[in-house]
Amino acid sequence: MPVARFAGWPVLALGLFLTGPAAAQVAGICAKSEDPGTRVTLTQDHGRGTAVIASTPSRRNQVVRVEYDDETYATRFDANGQATINFALVGAENKVVVRGGEFGAIRCQVSFPDIAKVYRAILRWHDPVRLDLHVIEPGRRIGGYGDIHPEARNTALDRGIGQMDVVTDAAEPGSTGEQSYVVDETSRPKEGGLFTFRFDFVSRGSHPALPYCGNGPQANIALSLMILDHGQLSAPKNYDTGSVPCGQAIPDELRLQRLR
Repeated sequence: MPVARFAGWPVLALGLFLTGPAAAQVAGICAKSEDPGTRVTLTQDHGRGTAVIASTPSRRNQVVRVEYDDETYATRFDANGQATINFALVGAENKVVVRGGEFGAIRCQVSFPDIAKVYRAILRWHDPVRLDLHVIEPGRRIGGYGDIHPEARNTALDRGIGQMDVVTDAAEPGSTGEQSYVVDETSRPKEGGLFTFRFDFVSRGSHPALPYCGNGPQANIALSLMILDHGQLSAPKNYDTGSVPCGQAIPDELRLQRLR
């Protein structure tokens, strides 16, 4: 296999693997770790970036972070010393940094050559809470076919035209929570139609209690929504959840708040 160089380090140059008519799965290029027991691979599929960090079982439960687009995504190594982080790519050429407490920074890059051939919605927030993005596809209604969300991701494409392919929590301090929906341009309705977006403050639930209500530290959460359409990324639209009084029940039909 040929050897290339990135940021001065020798790396393996990996190829392209075509998987579908609208987007190619692309293997990225990552520098070798200074720790011989740690290896990072980066791929993208329809604009979903996936970083896999393989290390040793001794790293169990240690935090590993991925830095991209001024965001930080975090998870922990499992019992086998492996960690996986997904995130949405927003550019045709992308640079990523993977960091761990015992192996420093590993720099990667990956291309998204078919960026103009997908439509993607990206929800981000930075508090240790769970928000669920609901994408209502054109001509569909909440709760039925075409309502795509983390509990109905539509990975088999049997309940809508697109899927929720990124669900990443903000579980570690300073990390980003992200959920993202994607659909191939060839699958979008030819006659047009609008996608609508809502979110559920899952951590708050139907019967709010501290810290998710009143003056609690996670009562009012800032979030943003971006749209990637025909290769163009919209400016983030910023929102907040708003606070509700503790003990005030929220009917299920009112839990989904509209974004646009």
